[in-house]
Amino acid sequence: MNYIKQVNAFYKMIQDNPLSSNAQCLYNYLLNKCSELGWKSEFSISNLIVCGFTSLSRQALDRARNELVQKGYIEYKKGRSNQAGKYLIVSFVTQNDTQDNTQSDTQNNTQERTHLLHIK
Repeated sequence: MNYIKQVNAFYKMIQDNPLSSNAQCLYNYLLNKCSELGWKSEFSISNLIVCGFTSLSRQALDRARNELVQKGYIEYKKGRSNQAGKYLIVSFVTQNDTQDNTQSDTQNNTQERTHLLHIK
């Protein structure tokens, strides 16, 4: 997953599929945590840690997480007693988006280098 492309896609999506500020805060925290963990497809994190980093109350966390799940931004599996729940960040960046952007970036870089060579 590409962090910048996922963030950009997320902010485009919330224009048509708005989220509460608590859900946005939670999503950004979870995306950051997923990145720190090397983009594991699924990762566990305790409610206590999430609440501590986001400053959400337990009730606000439950509402924000439920909102993200219902609107398709994340998947969540509740943990068993004394086990943290598991999160999965839904990718909004398709393989075609990545390929198109890579091709476009390569073409732009080549054009810029060619332009600079002609200037010299």
